[in-house]
Amino acid sequence: MNRRTLLNLFKQGLEDLLEAIDHALAKPNRDPYAEADPERRPHEHDTRLHFVDELLGHLGWKRGAGGNVLEEARLQDTTTKFMDYVGVVDIAGKPLLLVEAKAWGKPFVSARAGGAFASEADLIVAAIQHVRDGKSEETSPAITEWHKYLRQVEGYVRTLKEQYGHDLPRAMIISGEWLVVFKRPGESFLGVSVPADIAVYRREEFKA
Repeated sequence: MNRRTLLNLFKQGLEDLLEAIDHALAKPNRDPYAEADPERRPHEHDTRLHFVDELLGHLGWKRGAGGNVLEEARLQDTTTKFMDYVGVVDIAGKPLLLVEAKAWGKPFVSARAGGAFASEADLIVAAIQHVRDGKSEETSPAITEWHKYLRQVEGYVRTLKEQYGHDLPRAMIISGEWLVVFKRPGESFLGVSVPADIAVYRREEFKA
């Protein structure tokens, strides 16, 4: 199967997935044992089950026994960390992809009050540098939650490099409403971070 055919299959699969999620979110009785709440958004577990798991499948990754995706993968450093998803060469091999999932309704990356940046990618670069400088979340250029997200991923990338000698080729932070892809996470978090290495998508941009 050639690349164009694979790309078209992926696009159709993604479109079907997004439509299925829209249909599920429109149901007022998503929690059958609780009062109907049309404003409720999925938790992180729901995001992973209904969106990230399916998206990884459409991208050609295989979860479960004999697959090439580790879930809740342990990473031993000064403390034990758990990475949501790690795509590997084989089930015991070199990591190729890190996916950090967040709950559906978690906020998109934005600047702290008073901050102004040319793009979300520029903001993320500044926030990563803030993390690398060891500064506190209270003074981060990004909102508190995003300081924590970036510090978390920076810890994963650094530990994989320093403890295990692995240069991670790709990393993602994803909710149902947005997606941030680090095309060169080693450079972004440990080397020279530049906006061109960070792709940022809102949900309405996923299909395009």
